[in-house]
Amino acid sequence: MHRLFEAQLAASPNNPALIVRVAHQSHQKGDYIRTNILLGRAITLGVKTFKVYSVRGQALLKLAEAGGRQNPVLAMEQFIDSAIMFDKAISLGALSGQATLPLLLDAARCYFRAGSYEQAIRLLCYLVEKLPF
Repeated sequence: MHRLFEAQLAASPNNPALIVRVAHQSHQKGDYIRTNILLGRAITLGVKTFKVYSVRGQALLKLAEAGGRQNPVLAMEQFIDSAIMFDKAISLGALSGQATLPLLLDAARCYFRAGSYEQAIRLLCYLVEKLPF
């Protein structure tokens, strides 16, 4: 199935729906570089949804964590880009309930790694307030 969508994407490289579908499949396979590139292209083409921003944020976070020791400067840029993606995802998904606990924890971790300590603390405080007692 993945090959079919890849072939369709090669034939129609600016089809946002295909780009997003192939990006999600790449993310599921663990190809975070391809996921990041494809979702960046989808955003450029006007796809600005919670799912696109959150998946791209997760892919950038995985890339930054994996490459942090080899290239800390690139990793910091990826943490910052990931924080930006999570910020957009949270703003889109907060009201609709799409911003789940794991996503918010990833976002807080990313804010912390990117040096946005105030944002990370604010988000963690929000999460603690929402815990059932």
